[in-house]
Amino acid sequence: MTGRVIRIAAAVSVITLTLGLWMALSAEDFQHAKGVEYRLRWPRRPPPILAMELARDMKDVEVVVGREVGGGDRELMAELQYTDFAFIVAYWAEFLLIGYLLSRRERFFNRVPVPAPKVLATAAGLFATAGAALDLVENRAILRVLKLTAEPRYDDLARQIYSAAMWKWGLLFVAMFLLSFVFIGRRDWASARGVLFMLPGLGFFLAAALGLYAVLMDKLLTVPFSAFLSLGLLTQPIALLLSPSKFEDGLDGNVIPDQPRYEQKVSSKQRATAQSKRRYIVPILFACVFIASTAILLVNVSGIFYRTSDVSSWVTIITAVVSAISAICTTTTTVLAVRRDRREARQFEREIAQAKETPVLPAPDEKPR
Repeated sequence: MTGRVIRIAAAVSVITLTLGLWMALSAEDFQHAKGVEYRLRWPRRPPPILAMELARDMKDVEVVVGREVGGGDRELMAELQYTDFAFIVAYWAEFLLIGYLLSRRERFFNRVPVPAPKVLATAAGLFATAGAALDLVENRAILRVLKLTAEPRYDDLARQIYSAAMWKWGLLFVAMFLLSFVFIGRRDWASARGVLFMLPGLGFFLAAALGLYAVLMDKLLTVPFSAFLSLGLLTQPIALLLSPSKFEDGLDGNVIPDQPRYEQKVSSKQRATAQSKRRYIVPILFACVFIASTAILLVNVSGIFYRTSDVSSWVTIITAVVSAISAICTTTTTVLAVRRDRREARQFEREIAQAKETPVLPAPDEKPR
């Protein structure tokens, strides 16, 4: 199961990287970003997509995409927002897949125990889900602003985009910080392959630390943040695709340190536990859908996002209710199934132990007729 997740995570990371590079290259076609006014407003020259998220009033929006509706930069920004929807789904799936790998960690550098890896993985998944939901809200708000002229009366909408973007980045940076430990502190860190496995973790760790500092201190650290994030994004697919089996061994999941794999003895209880973990995938997916839909509803109520149509609101409410009921039902059935598997595994081990303790009597010789 873990090896399959590693291969899927590698494929999703390639898709995420491809979408990100395409959006970054498309941003070079913005005409307003090449103007003097853009450089005066943002001396560090952030990408136009990021500058749109950082706009605090319609004057900033005008600097990025122009004043009038229907301009070339506005149409290009709208196209990138639609592409960003696919990018959101890709990086959200990547966060969840890497979160599963984090739940398999047991030790840092083969010595220090990982505190509650499943709790850390669940927390990272929840942070990533909430951040992705806010990213969807932010994109829809940007699409709405692009249809309005850059007038001061719409400044509240621009500030709502900024608020959603800051919360989004903060949540995603926390998730990235936690998930970086999938790559950092592996037991094979001293080997050449282990160093390659650690490079993505170092990139994501430093990018998350700088990103959180920038969000909390309200600063723009474009160059160092981009450098560390690029290091993580470029080396992650290589590390995952290089040798999935070696990468899995370094996670320490169900592995006895300093002992060959073929000499490790796994009890039937451990097998039942590993098999039952797959059943939690469906409840976790329903829970993520519930969190995302609930976050969208709360954002709409709080005023961060401009009010949508009644149909969209009702669809979101129904999705939240159905996903909540499904999550409760699937979680209940999964817990009962896991308990049954463990009970059967313990019974099976008792039978094996009794069979070993019972002496086997030699069969009597048959008498000749």
